[in-house]
Amino acid sequence: MRPQVCFSRHEAPYSGHDGWLSIKTTRSDRVIHRSQNDICTFQGAYCTSGLLSGEEMPVVITFDIEGAPPQERNRIQSLFERLGWQNLGGSSYRYPKLGTTDQPVEDWFNHVIPALTLFRQYLIESKRPLSCFTLDIQSTTGCDPNTDFGTPPVAGKSVKLYEPKNASFGKKQLQKWIDSLKFPYDVGDKKP
Repeated sequence: MRPQVCFSRHEAPYSGHDGWLSIKTTRSDRVIHRSQNDICTFQGAYCTSGLLSGEEMPVVITFDIEGAPPQERNRIQSLFERLGWQNLGGSSYRYPKLGTTDQPVEDWFNHVIPALTLFRQYLIESKRPLSCFTLDIQSTTGCDPNTDFGTPPVAGKSVKLYEPKNASFGKKQLQKWIDSLKFPYDVGDKKP
């Protein structure tokens, strides 16, 4: 269950905590107080009142790759954007995009995990040094076919893709790469 967040000088839950960030889980009566400066540690929380009311807080990745030429940087930007991430400038991205109405549930199976996995493969294969990396996540997602909530893992051609600012990473290449990820053992009805 996503924690409730309050941040307001007028709506502080207890006296003496004016101007503080309050995290309250809906599973208990426990309230955790953090200073205003700690707001970044709760980026996945759903805000229920105050300054950030009603906003879903994103998954944010930032990185710096030494020696990557413009073509490779453009491909990285394009792959993140095709998978529904928003470029925040330079090599910083957020998911879901700000103001998105077609991403009511974070699609980890088809947007977040593939983006992070492909980025990892780029780093390994390029052998370019990663001089800085952060991934800030406080998130809840899921998939329940009985209630039509969320999206299960799907084949590459069925992943909802978005138009990037540049088309350096081709749509078909991305779909092909997603489908090339295989479990290394026989499963299900597959016979050896």
